[in-house]
Amino acid sequence: MDAPHDHRHTPPSDPEVMDPRTPRTIDLCSNCLCDPPKRNVVCKHDHLNDGTSHHLVLNKGLIPHNSTSLHILGFETVIIHKGTFSSESLALRQIHFENIGTIRLSKESLFFNSKAKENMETVVLFTRCNIKEIPTEAVTQYSRSKDQRNDIDLEETRFLTMQFRWCNITTIRSYAFYQARLLYFTMSHTKVEHMEENCIYLDIYEEWVVEDSHLPKLEQQTISLRAQMIVVFSRNIIDGLENRSLNINSSNQVLFEYNSVSHLGSEALMGIKPSGYARGANIVFLNNSIAKADNGSLATSRNYPAHERKVLDNKFGIVCDCNIKLNFRHLLGITTENDYYDQSTYQTVIEKSLCQRFAEVETYKYIESYYNEECTPLPLPIIISASIVLALIIITIIVCVVCTQRAARAKEEANYLGECCYSHSFSTLHSNPGPLVPLQNHQCQSWERGNNIQSWVMAVPEVKTYQETEVEMHYEHTEPMNVSLRGSYPEPLIDFHRKTQVRASCPFN
Repeated sequence: MDAPHDHRHTPPSDPEVMDPRTPRTIDLCSNCLCDPPKRNVVCKHDHLNDGTSHHLVLNKGLIPHNSTSLHILGFETVIIHKGTFSSESLALRQIHFENIGTIRLSKESLFFNSKAKENMETVVLFTRCNIKEIPTEAVTQYSRSKDQRNDIDLEETRFLTMQFRWCNITTIRSYAFYQARLLYFTMSHTKVEHMEENCIYLDIYEEWVVEDSHLPKLEQQTISLRAQMIVVFSRNIIDGLENRSLNINSSNQVLFEYNSVSHLGSEALMGIKPSGYARGANIVFLNNSIAKADNGSLATSRNYPAHERKVLDNKFGIVCDCNIKLNFRHLLGITTENDYYDQSTYQTVIEKSLCQRFAEVETYKYIESYYNEECTPLPLPIIISASIVLALIIITIIVCVVCTQRAARAKEEANYLGECCYSHSFSTLHSNPGPLVPLQNHQCQSWERGNNIQSWVMAVPEVKTYQETEVEMHYEHTEPMNVSLRGSYPEPLIDFHRKTQVRASCPFN
C-alpha cells in the first residue's frame, strides 16, 4: 500500500527527484554523494536521474539525521519547504546553496530550533543564487532575549550565521529575518531590489557586515538590530537612507564607510543608538559620497558622547559657495549657538567634509579651505601690517637709490679737489699776496703766509650745488711757485678726506 503523502516527512512527488512510492527512510544519500556515516552530503543536479533533473525539493524527511554538512549546487530550481531544518536534534553545522538559478522559500523554510543539547553554530550560505522573495518569517527561531546581558537561556542555544555572496534578491518582506540569534551576518557583492519595513529584525552577537552590495531605498526601520559587536556598512551603493531607516541598538561601533548614497533623508542616522550599558560605543560616518542630503540628515543621537560621533571626509554633491557653512549647520540640525558639543561637532564636520567645486565636474574641495580662500576677507590687522611693510620696502628702495647717487657725486668732487686740503670752505676764491704754508704738526687745518715768495694767484673752484661747478679765474703776473702742493701732503691723508666726503654725502652713513 502506498505511503500517505506528507510534505513534512516524505520525498516530493516530482518523478525527476524521487519516486513517490519510495519508503520514508529514503533520504538525499539515496541519490547524492555522502560519506559512509552520512555526515557530509553533496548534491548536484547530475546526481539525480543521470543529470536530467534540474529541480530539487527539500523537506525535513530528506535530511540525513547524522549529517553535519549539506552542499547543494547547480540546480535550476530549489524549493525549501516549511520546517525542513526545524528538528531539535538537527546536527547540521553548515548548509550551502551554490549556483542555484532560483531558490523558492516559504514561511519557516529556514526555521531552526533555538535549543540544542549544547551550544552550537549552524552556518547557512548562499553563493551565486537568485532568490525572488524572502517571505515573512522565512528565517527565524522565534526566540529573542529581553536583555542580552542577562539572558540565562543562552546555555543551550543554537546560533546561526547567515552569508549571502554574489546573490540577487528581488524582495525581502517584513520580518523575513525574525527573532533569531545570529553570530554573524554577511552580505557581499549582492543586489537587493526591495526591502520592506522591519524586514530584518535580529540579534547579532558577533559581527554584522554588508559590503560591496547594492541596496534599495531603505524606508523607516528597514533594518532593526541589537548588536553586541561591530556593525559595518562598507563600499555599498545605496539608493536612499530615509528617516531612521537603520534602527540599531549597539554595544560597540557602527561603521558606515566608503558608501555611495543617492539620498540621505532627514534624521537618517538618528535611529542608531548605543546600548544603555555600553561605554565604548561609537558611530563613525567616514569617506562616503552623498549625492543629495536633507536638513538634519547628518544629525546623530545625543546618547553618544560628542567625541564618539565622527562624521569625517565625506563628499557631498553640494556645490561650494559662500553659504556652504550655513547649509551644513542645517544638515547637522543645529538650531542654537550655545551648545558646545554641537559647535564642536559642527567645526569638525566643516574641517573634514568636502563640497563639489563645480556643478558639472565632480571635483571636491574641503569646505573650510574653500571658505577661507573664497569667502573670507583678510582681517584688518593683516591688511594694516602688510601696508606698513610695503611702505617700508618702498622707502628703503628710494633711500638706497638717493644715497647711491649722492655718494657717486661726492666721490667725483673729492677726486676733483684731491690736490688741495683745506679746513675752510671751498665755496669762495682765496687770493693772497703770498703762498700759504701749513702750520707745523697740524696738517690741513690752517695756513701761514710765507716769506720771500712772490705774489701769486690761486684758482679755487666754487661748488654751488651737486649739479654744477663754476670756476672763477683771476690772472696776475707771477713767477712759478717753488713749492709743490702735491709733495706737501701725503697721499693717504688725501684719500682719507676723500672717503670722509663720500660718507658725509649720505645722511644715513
